[in-house]
Amino acid sequence: YVVVVLLMTSARLMVLAVLGRVDGMHSVALSTMFWLGIQVKVEGASESDLTPRGSGATAALWISNHFTLFDYTVLHMVSRQILACLVKHDISGEVPVLGPIASTFLFDFMGCVPYVRGSKGSGQEARQVIARQLKQHNPILVFPEGTGTECGPPLPFRRGALVCAYEVNAPVQPCTLWYSEPIGLAPESPTLAQLSEMVRRPMQCVARLGPLIWPADFEDANAFAAAVEDRVRRDFDEISRAAGCL
Repeated sequence: YVVVVLLMTSARLMVLAVLGRVDGMHSVALSTMFWLGIQVKVEGASESDLTPRGSGATAALWISNHFTLFDYTVLHMVSRQILACLVKHDISGEVPVLGPIASTFLFDFMGCVPYVRGSKGSGQEARQVIARQLKQHNPILVFPEGTGTECGPPLPFRRGALVCAYEVNAPVQPCTLWYSEPIGLAPESPTLAQLSEMVRRPMQCVARLGPLIWPADFEDANAFAAAVEDRVRRDFDEISRAAGCL
């Protein structure tokens, strides 16, 4: 069932991406969450479509904690933009049939950036692409934990993309995701089996958008990156506490 829903979603999104129908892509993402039994609640409002301060304006770098491949669908729906993403290069081999289609959609239609996990050369190349995208006013999403988690608070952030944003004076749109059930994929889990397990019961997803964080407000890149990470962690704790999980 999950594979069928995601295959249909991928096909519809490819057509809409070619047509440039962002509104249609938003509707498809919303209906996909409905059929998978995931209710998405959005808190806050994105400021990333506002005119950035100062000269040399760039697009915003979207930063979020990470659980599963559904996160991209949620954040694409929330952003209401064509939102490229940093994606591991071998996604095509993770799920039979769906993996190659997802790979084609992400890399060929959405402009997502492939990277090889653990490769310094690939990381450097990805940072160059991120900088170029931001300068060309194309927003891009990065999951700075470097991997998904099954549940719980965010892992420590890898700060390469945040340093890159600081260097090109690009603001960051911090996003925090919280799911009511353990939706994430453990590294050793068979992806297809785990996807099926995720949607056995309805769940809620909270997507909180914080205020834009600007490089100019910080003395250096480390302080800037630390502020972004702290924002996501604090928001995750607040959402968990409100849900009675802390």
